[in-house]
Amino acid sequence: MQRLFPFLLYGLSVCADGSREAERAGPGGDVSSEAPPMERIDRPIRRVMTEEKVVALTFDDGPDANCLHLLRLFKEQQVRATFFLIGNRVEKEPDIVRALHAAGMEIGNHSYTHANMKDLSPEQVREETLQTQAALQAVTHTAPRLYRAPYLQYNESLWEVLTELQMPAVNASVDSTDWVPEITAEMIFERMTTNIQSGDILLMHSWSGKTLEVMPRILESLREQGFQFVTVSEMRTVGEDGFIGR
Repeated sequence: MQRLFPFLLYGLSVCADGSREAERAGPGGDVSSEAPPMERIDRPIRRVMTEEKVVALTFDDGPDANCLHLLRLFKEQQVRATFFLIGNRVEKEPDIVRALHAAGMEIGNHSYTHANMKDLSPEQVREETLQTQAALQAVTHTAPRLYRAPYLQYNESLWEVLTELQMPAVNASVDSTDWVPEITAEMIFERMTTNIQSGDILLMHSWSGKTLEVMPRILESLREQGFQFVTVSEMRTVGEDGFIGR
């Protein structure tokens, strides 16, 4: 019988802001009040190393109207996904962000203007990150706990900010390439359903009409393969972060 994860049924294993709930016990089982040492963040998570049959669907560049179409489908199919949102669009479309958050979708930081971080000064990198944190927290009342860089491009300035925020960076193990003009909906379907492995993080864009077109088939195919759909933070609770693509 396939294991059903508690967070799929009750939403208990991962907090609403994506943080993990496990308490830190000290000697003798006492809960320690000491803060853990700050972890250096300097490489993106590409997948989760787990034997559980779970995958994480992720969508970049929202909020946009397609997010609502995806959300309607995900509610019908009881799917949880992760949306990496752009700060200046959050300010223009707060109702879409609220709808995603209220439905239990995970929301991550995808910069404020979708600039390439490698082209920016350290001050601009910091502003891009913190402005988006503030915009999302103002709408959802929770601070995002995950970050994905535009174009998947990172630099030392960004790693410094993410380390300060203790915010893991997330890339993907499977890229739909739905941003390529020449790609067809059928090609996206094949990329998202062929040779998928437990712990894969699948990257798509919410604005892509082609992705939206084949999403029902993607869900059906992956379910037939035995996969459950969880957020990135939920998936991290059942495995170890993987930093090497496959």
